[in-house]
Amino acid sequence: MKFCPKCGEKVEGMKFCPECGCKIEDTSNKDEKEVVDSTTITIDNQKIETPHSKKKPRIGCIIGLIIIALFIFGVVVGINEMSKNPEKYETTQENTADTEGYMDLAIQTLQTYNPDANIHIMDYKEWEVDGIIYIQSTFDTGSDIDHEFLIRCPKDGTQVFILQVDGDTIFYNQDDEIEYMDNVGKSTTQNKAETKERAKTVSSTKEQHTTASITPHKQNLIIGMWEGDWISGGYIEFQFLDNGEFYCSTYYDGSSNSTNGTYWVEDNNINLDTGEIYPVQSVQNDLLKLETYEGVYELHAVSV
Repeated sequence: MKFCPKCGEKVEGMKFCPECGCKIEDTSNKDEKEVVDSTTITIDNQKIETPHSKKKPRIGCIIGLIIIALFIFGVVVGINEMSKNPEKYETTQENTADTEGYMDLAIQTLQTYNPDANIHIMDYKEWEVDGIIYIQSTFDTGSDIDHEFLIRCPKDGTQVFILQVDGDTIFYNQDDEIEYMDNVGKSTTQNKAETKERAKTVSSTKEQHTTASITPHKQNLIIGMWEGDWISGGYIEFQFLDNGEFYCSTYYDGSSNSTNGTYWVEDNNINLDTGEIYPVQSVQNDLLKLETYEGVYELHAVSV
């Protein structure tokens, strides 16, 4: 229903007021204007939130809070699980060895004192003791001397390369530091040149003593098997034969090392062709006392 804005006369459907002649404007498109979207309604230029628009933000907030709560719960559960079983989540370096690189180093070292030898690998084996991987191989240099290398690979990833020339063992660690160790555990730090010279001396000495010079009386006293502790946690066995040969085995840190060669007794000393000399402090039927770098070793007789 429309009325004249000037005199108030009913003017429904008219363009002019019949009473006063006032022009009546068509306001049918302006009375109510609605603009509807997903969240608001606009009526006469006023925005009114609909019930739907109020519910949607609330639902979004609730979902967001649930997601945050689940994330926090997962973090707490994960931390608790890691604290109970740390070994399952521990990141460690792979227990691997640069076998090819160490073999090349071994061959190069052997070639320094066997320049004319055709060096090749005879055998290869790998085993594990107490979590430490051992890789070992024997090299053929065309002589009667055995040359071996051993790689120790502990759990922490460090690798130790060991080149062994009969009773002498040369250690190469990953920093290229070298340590010489004889068959009874005496070690001295040497540089590469000194170590290679030592290896050449051992090789030459081994070749020269194909037969031993034995002092009969002293030799008869020490013939047999002897064994005893030589360092903390270490164990050694010596066997002296009447033909001038000796065999020695050491056991330490879950591994063993064996060597053999010839020996002779002279001036109350046991001389090994691997370069070691052991003064005999005393020898009885069941006890042999030898003077060494580390002190006096007491070796007990063993029936064989």
